[in-house]
Formats: sequence, structure tokens, C-alpha cells
Amino acid sequence: YAVRTRMIDGAALLGEGGAPCHRRFAWLGLLLPPLRPEAVARRVVRAVVEGEERVYIPSIVGWAPTILNLLPAAARDALLSVCGAADGMHGFRGCAPPPRS
Repeated sequence: YAVRTRMIDGAALLGEGGAPCHRRFAWLGLLLPPLRPEAVARRVVRAVVEGEERVYIPSIVGWAPTILNLLPAAARDALLSVCGAADGMHGFRGCAPPPRS
């Protein structure tokens, strides 16, 4: 999912901005808000210490592939389209490296 860092600035999945695809993500942000970097770092460190092979943050995201694979292809594609799976990075600005001199 999305970790709120400069790397994803402007991405539609943050639910910010006025474009239709940005507004589409506003409701999704209520269910799965972008993650705080500090929380992700703590969870990853805990996983390394405990020897976990996979980490899903938030944990509900780990169930998404299983649930989606249970659906017929047409239903899965429609659900992903409604959720904006293809538009999540629309408006992405990121943080470009400084120009070389």
C-alpha cells in the first residue's frame, strides 16, 4: 500500500487534488489511509527480529489477493476498476534527484 513520503507526492491514491481519479480515492483513504513511515519502520523491524517472511501493513492487505482470486475475472476487474487500481499513481510527482552539475 502507500507510505506517506515525498516519494509518492501527488499520487491519486492519497486522495488529494481535484481530478476525478483523485476524488475516487478519497473514500478509499478513509478505509485505508496512507501509512506513516514511522509505523511502517517499527513493523518491519519487528518482523525482522521475529523472523517473519512476509509483512502486510495494514494486515488486511494480506487478504486482498486471496479474496480477489475467489472472484470471477470480470467481477475482479470491475472491482479493481471501481477502486482505481489503474489510476493510483495519476498525478505522481515524486522527488527527483537534484540535477548534476
